[in-house]
Amino acid sequence: MRFRDWRGKRGRIVALTVCLVVAVVALTTVVFSDSRSEAQRLVDDFVAALDDRDAGAAAALTSYPNAAEETISQMYDGLSDGTVDYDVTQLVELNDDSGYFTLSAGWNFGEGKDWSYQVTGSVRKLAVGWRVSWDPEVVVPDLSGGRTVHHVRTDAAPPKIFDRTGRLLMEEQTINAVVLDPAAMPDPVDTTTRLAAVLEPVAPVITAQLMQERMAENPGNRITAVKLRDQDYQFLEGGIVSIPGVEVLTTPTLISADRRISTPLLDSLRSAWQLERDRTAGWAVTLEDPEEGPIQVAGFQGPPPPDLQATVDSQVQLAAKEAVVTAGTPAAVVAIQPSTGGILAA
Repeated sequence: MRFRDWRGKRGRIVALTVCLVVAVVALTTVVFSDSRSEAQRLVDDFVAALDDRDAGAAAALTSYPNAAEETISQMYDGLSDGTVDYDVTQLVELNDDSGYFTLSAGWNFGEGKDWSYQVTGSVRKLAVGWRVSWDPEVVVPDLSGGRTVHHVRTDAAPPKIFDRTGRLLMEEQTINAVVLDPAAMPDPVDTTTRLAAVLEPVAPVITAQLMQERMAENPGNRITAVKLRDQDYQFLEGGIVSIPGVEVLTTPTLISADRRISTPLLDSLRSAWQLERDRTAGWAVTLEDPEEGPIQVAGFQGPPPPDLQATVDSQVQLAAKEAVVTAGTPAAVVAIQPSTGGILAA
């Protein structure tokens, strides 16, 4: 029994010893199997940091970390809705302290929206170790010279919406928001008084007192005094821009072609219009040059979406509005075409 016990113990000892030897050999293999040079490890780590969107880690591996982090961070901000994959396609070590490499990059911004390119860079052995020689073009081609990179949407001319008779019902027009900035006006009373006088022909309800009350309710904040259609603003522009503390912001907006037409039905038409714009939208990657402006390097222009036709009848809508206004009591009118069920007015 003792002999058999000893033999069993000896077997277990041998097995344990074999396991330890195998583990040591495996560990040794893992530790010493990395035959990459320092330059190769540097480039691999640089690419891994770029793929992880870690601007700080990637910049720390360059010869100019501060400038590199600013540029790489802007790249990720400008292309924030895209995914990227960098790969090392070539690394050539010229001598013991320098070399160059080539990277391939692939960005994706959605189905059918791909941007691929190659960039080259160099590595040098500095006093602090191997570093990627910083140049903005090591991450995006032609990015030097203070340029920034952006992913943008491209749209063709917006569609129009016609009523059931073919009359123009809605279209995109420029809307001018007249904004009051308390920080830029030396005398709020003078500013609001002058602005109210200029606005009176088209917006008599926007009085100086009303603007002052709104500013008092939002101390120190910018407020929008009024939004003007472009034709109204052009008539008043000279008087508005000369008033201190007044700023004008322009925004393309889908509005009714006839300002007299207002109905909840327009909200659903705006949604349908926006869906068509989104469906036909294109995309682009642009380099924003300080002097030349945007330079497109990838993408395509979206096709023009078709015009839309509504069931609304402009004349019926105006008549319904007139009927409600003259009723003298709270009232509502909904007009429906019996043959189709389409809503003519509301």
